[in-house]
Amino acid sequence: MKTILAASIVLALTACSNNQSMIVDYGTDDTKDIQKIAPEEGYAALKQAAICCESLKQLDYQLVTAPGKLDFTITASDPVFNFSSGRSFVKAFELPNAQGATNIDVSAPIVNSVFVPSILVLDEDHQPLQLFDDTTINYDPSSIVSVDRYYGNILLPSRYGDQQKAKYLLVFTTTEAMQQQTKLNPPDSKAAETGRVDVNMKIHMNKPVPHTAIGAARLAFDYVPAEKQNADALAAAAVVTTSNSAVKVEPSQSSVDSISANSASSNTQISSIEPEVAAMFEQLIQQAVADGNYDKALKIVKDAEQAGLVNANEVFVKAVKAQ
Repeated sequence: MKTILAASIVLALTACSNNQSMIVDYGTDDTKDIQKIAPEEGYAALKQAAICCESLKQLDYQLVTAPGKLDFTITASDPVFNFSSGRSFVKAFELPNAQGATNIDVSAPIVNSVFVPSILVLDEDHQPLQLFDDTTINYDPSSIVSVDRYYGNILLPSRYGDQQKAKYLLVFTTTEAMQQQTKLNPPDSKAAETGRVDVNMKIHMNKPVPHTAIGAARLAFDYVPAEKQNADALAAAAVVTTSNSAVKVEPSQSSVDSISANSASSNTQISSIEPEVAAMFEQLIQQAVADGNYDKALKIVKDAEQAGLVNANEVFVKAVKAQ
């Protein structure tokens, strides 16, 4: 089994080396440019910028319209707010109307510098509900499918204990974070075998990476839209009404074809990963479960999902059940 697994890894790594854009994901196209700006420029721009507003209500909030990745940059043209942790450029988002909890992956790639994000969650009156700082969002060394970055996972309940609802989200950094640096871990051996440019640069870079006032970040949203719940309820009601009706209406063939097509599209997830790479991830997950290392298996699941393997969690569940 170990021999087979090793061979699969070699095959997958060979495939990855021919598709570097898939596994080296810096987020927005502006990432490398903005993270190569001298940190001193970002600090100076922040110091000279005027405070945008006295209240968080006065910020412009961008509505999150769908689950998935949201890549963006925080630049000197963004508003500056004076938080209790110091002044910072800020990006403001209005959270989607979700059924149940909302899961959010927060990440910021490291190039020549890094914007270390903090997340402040606000209620419907723009009052603070929860803060996610360096206790949640911290340095995550590069792996076969990800670059060095700051990363954290946050879960927003549908309602907090006092029935307050999370409505808005702010991305900013702190004065303390900007004063620090990050020393990178040695490059991952498997990633190094792919010949990735970011890994080669890391091998020759011995100095710590400075934190800055501007940079790139990503929010990846995972939730069930409330609209889907309403649509499902309407569909269920229609089924009940039809079944209780004395008149039976036969659907036309075109209607049947339409329903079948919609059902197939809603139940089919399209994978955007090479078959060899998918096989590697599946075997790595299965091996980690077989070794009893569930933490490792779950991390591989997350890496696999970021690489485009949509059924990674299903592979993990089946492996656990097979024990």
